[in-house]
Amino acid sequence: PSAYFSNAVTSWKGKLYADVNDSLFIYNGSTWDNFYFFQEGYSIKYLQGGSDRLVLTMPNPNFVDRVVLLDENAAAFAISSNELVGRNGQAIQDESGNIWIADAFRGMNILTDDGMIENIEINGPFTNSTGEIDIVNDRVFVEAVTLWPSWSFQVRSDGFFKLEEGTWT
Repeated sequence: PSAYFSNAVTSWKGKLYADVNDSLFIYNGSTWDNFYFFQEGYSIKYLQGGSDRLVLTMPNPNFVDRVVLLDENAAAFAISSNELVGRNGQAIQDESGNIWIADAFRGMNILTDDGMIENIEINGPFTNSTGEIDIVNDRVFVEAVTLWPSWSFQVRSDGFFKLEEGTWT
């Protein structure tokens, strides 16, 4: 198209892929061809070539994010399960076919090649936005808070976190 923008580009199986406006295009060495059209309201945040699929993370303003897997013929498989996708970050496919999804709400999830869902628990506070920290009776308490550039507090709903006997809750 004559007017365009692109947020994501990757090389996969000897071809170049780039999002252009509301579509994914493929460059075969001499021409750009339309490869996949996005559903209205979606855009690509990350684009990565996996072992046998292109992996697209696609945020949506209505918080119905999805991960889309595309094969070489543009056959699509969309992952939008609430168990896997909330506010997704990046997703990749490993050499075994597993899809690893980084998610702002759920941490790290894996969709295995056989369709099983595995959540990777990370032992730490849910956020890096910390304010007050206090230690009481060998327990560490952390308050979630963010400061605006003007040094005023921003309201956060992340809550409080406790470290006790090596485990965060």
